Amino acid sequence: MFQNEAAIRQLQTYIRVLRKKYPDKTLELDQLKIRELEITKSLKEIPSINKNLQKDPGNVSKEEWKRDRLKHVQLLRQLGNLHKDIAKIESKPMGYVKAISIYETGIVQCGAKLPSDSELSKYKEERRSALKLFFKNCIGTDISNKYFDDEQTNKDKLEAIRSELKERISQIDKNKECNCYETGITNEEEKTKHEVERIKHIGEIFKWIFREMKTFIQSLVQQTLDLLNFYDKDFALIAFGSFSRKETTPFSDVEFAVVQNSEELEMKREYRETINKMVMILHLKFLAFGETVLPAMSVPSLNEVDLNDKTKDWYLDLRSYVNTKQGISFDGLMPNANKTPYYISPQNYRFRLTNTKAAFIENYCEMEESDLKRELYFFKGDFTTLYGDKSVEDDLKKAFKENKARRETILKLIKNQLSEDLVKHSCIKKMYDELRLRCYTEGNGQVDEKKGQLLPKLLVKDGIEQSTFSTDLILRYYQTAIPLVYAIEEEKSRDTVEKIGQTSLYDPSDLNNAIAYMLMQNPEKAKEHLIKANETCESSEPTRLIMHILCNMYIEDDNIIKSFLDNLKPKVIESKNPDTMNTYGVARQQKGDIGEAIEVLETSVEESPQDINSLTLLLSAYEEGGETTKKEYILNKHPALAEIHKLRNDLEKANHSLEIAEAEVHIVLLDL
Repeated sequence: MFQNEAAIRQLQTYIRVLRKKYPDKTLELDQLKIRELEITKSLKEIPSINKNLQKDPGNVSKEEWKRDRLKHVQLLRQLGNLHKDIAKIESKPMGYVKAISIYETGIVQCGAKLPSDSELSKYKEERRSALKLFFKNCIGTDISNKYFDDEQTNKDKLEAIRSELKERISQIDKNKECNCYETGITNEEEKTKHEVERIKHIGEIFKWIFREMKTFIQSLVQQTLDLLNFYDKDFALIAFGSFSRKETTPFSDVEFAVVQNSEELEMKREYRETINKMVMILHLKFLAFGETVLPAMSVPSLNEVDLNDKTKDWYLDLRSYVNTKQGISFDGLMPNANKTPYYISPQNYRFRLTNTKAAFIENYCEMEESDLKRELYFFKGDFTTLYGDKSVEDDLKKAFKENKARRETILKLIKNQLSEDLVKHSCIKKMYDELRLRCYTEGNGQVDEKKGQLLPKLLVKDGIEQSTFSTDLILRYYQTAIPLVYAIEEEKSRDTVEKIGQTSLYDPSDLNNAIAYMLMQNPEKAKEHLIKANETCESSEPTRLIMHILCNMYIEDDNIIKSFLDNLKPKVIESKNPDTMNTYGVARQQKGDIGEAIEVLETSVEESPQDINSLTLLLSAYEEGGETTKKEYILNKHPALAEIHKLRNDLEKANHSLEIAEAEVHIVLLDL
């Protein structure tokens, strides 16, 4: 018995030694995943970085950001360490890339001096450690000092390009022949002549940027190939997006594929592994600029893409209060927005953006229309060679063009995207390009922080210097872009090209001027133009009428809006457009004219008796107007609407109770 106990103890000791020498990777990974959940939970409790805790996502005050910054960067560093440990266990180099991206974000968020002086140095140590492990696992060598020297050289070169760009823009402002925005030029022919000259000079700047950025990125690729001792000349980096349209800036994302000049339908395993290493090292070089926002790395615990649960995409990499803005980077790694060499189509596994020339051509010939639509950016053929064998680009374009059946499908898909592409390639876009270029340059990064934002914050914030941005430039843009939008929106059923041909793209109307001045936060000038626009309102087009109503509501001047709404009523009813009538009805309701609101909303429901939006708005108006009988009639006629109405009321009651409870807690805390 004693011998058995001794044997068991000896066996247990041996097992402990084995576990230490050969740890259970599954158990370790499970423990790390549990730790990741703990860190993520703590990060989610920080209001300034959790979009789900913000009433106006992205609109965080500097005080909130400063208050949360130390806790944020400390937790973020722990998350980076955790991903580094996961990569070590899994032996996956891409894991180190994600860890390094977290460190790069933390370094940017450290920004100026933190309450804890050591935090930034800790980040730099962890980043260097992760880079060492990456190189050891990826190419089996130590990281050289030259790698860090190259990082600094690359940053200096990029900054030099950006500085020269500022100087080139400033030279255009000094050129009298380009002064098409001066209010003193009254002759339209002279104004057009100056505008053409300005567009020509802006075009030259974009050509210069394209040459400079192509050379710059080629140098990054060459540094990468030197690290790998890989000098094959049989592949090309094929660029899409703004780079292919020669509209890139020194702050733009780089979207590209890697295509081998091969007649084989698959890359050899060793070749693909080397190309994948090249892409990851190149990615690290882009990450080193610090301008890749963390959501672009698609770390699941921070920004999981889930169409059924938008709250999983919660992390906000706020750059408003740090020097390094969002800028040059790889395209995002999210499945729905990915134009990087990592991309493999989730619907069509044969399509990937790292492949052979033959594979791309075969895919083109065999893909379904839905697949072609999803990867249209590649198959419509407006790409360009960023680095490598130019014949790859030529052969692909030739093959795509020669297959007539496929080409017809592609042309049909392109036509369906015409409204988008028209804006991309129109003369109006050239004016927008200037705004975009100036904003990127002045803000030192991508400044359109919110989707749907009509003007970058930089153009409309307080204290903007008129020498940097011309009010007349903004007005000129809105006098051209808005008519184009009207043309597209109002005639969706007709051929867009035909309609555009009939539309004047220069419309200095009072309504368009009012919109522009509102965006520039100049309410007095906006009112001045809106009063004139109200006096001459003739259009019955739904888009224009809705815009007109919304502008009046935005101004919030009862003296202006009351007479306007009274005069507009016949046109709204005549339009027979539910959206227009609903907008008008809500405006009257908000102004307390409940009888007028009910009358127009009832007409809207008559025109669209099954439209849930019209019914819901009318129900709300009945409730506010005390029309109990009419309200009950609608609820009885539409049981589903009754259920929605009940749920909404329950939610309002719950929110009211929560507000009362929060107020009581606040009072108790004050007493303490």
